[in-house]
Amino acid sequence: MEHNPDERRLRVLFLPSWYPSGEHPLEGIFIREHARAVALYADVTVIYPLESRPPGHRPARVTVVLDGGLRTILIRYRAGWLNRLTGSRFRWYWLMLKWALRLFSRGYRPDVIHAHVFKAALPAVILARHRHIPVMVTEHYSGYARGTLTRSDKAIARYALNRADLLAPVSAALWQSMRQWGIYNSHRVIPNAYDGTVHYPGAGARKGDARYKRILFAGNLTPVKGIPTLLQALASLERIDFRLQLVGAGSLQDEYERLAVTLGLEDVVSFQGAMTKEALAEEMRACDFLVLPSQFETFGVVLIEALACGKPVIATDSGGPAEFINSDVGLRVPPGNVEALAQAMGDMLDHHQNYQIEALAQYVRKRYTHEVVGGKINSVYWEMMKSYTGSDRSRLHVTSHHLLNSKRLGRGPS
Repeated sequence: MEHNPDERRLRVLFLPSWYPSGEHPLEGIFIREHARAVALYADVTVIYPLESRPPGHRPARVTVVLDGGLRTILIRYRAGWLNRLTGSRFRWYWLMLKWALRLFSRGYRPDVIHAHVFKAALPAVILARHRHIPVMVTEHYSGYARGTLTRSDKAIARYALNRADLLAPVSAALWQSMRQWGIYNSHRVIPNAYDGTVHYPGAGARKGDARYKRILFAGNLTPVKGIPTLLQALASLERIDFRLQLVGAGSLQDEYERLAVTLGLEDVVSFQGAMTKEALAEEMRACDFLVLPSQFETFGVVLIEALACGKPVIATDSGGPAEFINSDVGLRVPPGNVEALAQAMGDMLDHHQNYQIEALAQYVRKRYTHEVVGGKINSVYWEMMKSYTGSDRSRLHVTSHHLLNSKRLGRGPS
């Protein structure tokens, strides 16, 4: 892994479109994993406006959370009536720009601005051009492949992404779908990361009857995850020596629970709701294998997390997973194909024990830990810095003030 020879820690400003909070602990959790990975090598500041203030609480409330080399500035606000009427994110953009400029005015100058997802790329590009700072954008959004970008989304994506210094889609499949929307900028595929202190092999606590093999699904209960295909595939199996545990939440849970009953699966399928990362890791260690039957995945973080826990996986040829799930670590099937998924489930029920736990963990440990991915991103930051002109680079060795202290910003739990 290449690093800058003078070993100076860069100052990186993260601007995410999604990010975990007390209200939404799982939203954008994969972006926080990137932030934590980078924070091993650089000083990271995250600015994230969150619409969560109740009616009657017009002023934004700011919380600062410190976590080693990671500082998160969470701005809770209530959108005005015009934003609610039009669906606009105007105040979200305004607050992100306002707080970034406030930090700049008090002596903080990032070496790199790193946005996540095209909507956050817009304020990132504005700030970067205003202050002559390189900007990198990591893209996670599956809407490019699913064709769900609105007209305004398309305009924002084209404008912002094509003006960044570098794009970093999390998979080559995502990049190909982005190009179809008129995105043509320089790019470098950089994958998602997992936390090796949470996801690792070990003895998980087995639950229920030991005679049954345990299958785990983890993800949002939304159409893109392919849950109806999964339930139909299970119903077609002529065996009942398994139990499926679905971990996740979403508006379609009631519908999926009714489908399970209709298919006669009420005794073998359970819906567990959302779990913390730590609790889910325990379930991964306790299961026999994980299945993710998505219609499309830009990457599929739960797959590498399950592998890190020493469990084989079943995934679909649905974008990102096709780039790292092979016969050594699991099985792949076409998305939406009930028959193919049923066959793969039957094969895995019979042969999951043939996969070597440590080999699975080592496979992802070499590629996707915080240390590996964070080091790769940090090296890319330095490459971006060196591509700037000499006059721009000269500022890198000038000591500037870090963020104003937490007393001036406010501090509290997220």
